[in-house]
Amino acid sequence: MLSPRAYEVAALPYNARLARHFGGIALHSCGVIGHNIPIQLRTPELKQVECAACILARDSDPSPNKPESLRDGYRGSGVIVKVRLNKDEVELLDRLLAPDLLCAVAVTGVETQAESEQIYERFKERIRRITASWPTVQPKA
Repeated sequence: MLSPRAYEVAALPYNARLARHFGGIALHSCGVIGHNIPIQLRTPELKQVECAACILARDSDPSPNKPESLRDGYRGSGVIVKVRLNKDEVELLDRLLAPDLLCAVAVTGVETQAESEQIYERFKERIRRITASWPTVQPKA
């Protein structure tokens, strides 16, 4: 993991150049990134960030992010945050999701098709419960 200064000097210019060339960029990060989110958000045409937020199981990342740091860092930014969560950590959705956060969840640790269907239903039900009271957002024209 890079310090904010190292990220600003080394990664930001490189990512910005790629983003301008391709008309957008998606970033992947292993490890804790909360301290670099403000600098990441200065990347032109940043479309998506992919990282892990598991707490108990370490199959997604040996040093994952706290759900709150991702939620608070990216909310309102318009950047899609693709977060890997372990199948046994559905409760982390309560700490991750927010009405103004664009979030995609990838579930790890699933072994079989049957287990996959069961786990994804559990995650979808939790997401429905969390988002039920949120205001309806109309798509931009």
